Amino acid sequence: MYRAKSRSSRIYHGSSRRPPSSAKRPSPPCRPHPGRQLEEFPPQPIQGTIEVAPELADRIPEGATLFVIVRAGETGPPTAVKKVESPSFPFQFSVGPEDRMSQAQPFQGPLRLTARLDTDGNAGTRSPGDLQGGYPDPVDPGAKSLEFSLDELL
Repeated sequence: MYRAKSRSSRIYHGSSRRPPSSAKRPSPPCRPHPGRQLEEFPPQPIQGTIEVAPELADRIPEGATLFVIVRAGETGPPTAVKKVESPSFPFQFSVGPEDRMSQAQPFQGPLRLTARLDTDGNAGTRSPGDLQGGYPDPVDPGAKSLEFSLDELL
């Protein structure tokens, strides 16, 4: 029986030409850019309840705006902000990657969580009569059942 010699141990159907370049070596695995989340596993929102301290309950301004603010550090620009007009308390909140200031900014921990009940509805100003407070410890995305109070009068 006659057996033809092959130039290579690989068989490429339909052609005796060289294998396509993709057959030479496999593509490297896809890795996310450092500091970015994988799209298949987006970060989960932070959830909890905000109350007003009992001694400040009569200081809630009518028509005020609540800002729930997430920062990557103690100071600096917010990572994410949830704006709520005329909230009632206790207020159930959820703030997540859809509330980011810039979608290019990662929503990953540790994160600091604060809130301000603002009399003029402008996030950039702090007026006398505004109430504010924050969660005491850094949290990671997906944290649930957090509770804190607006306990400081500006």
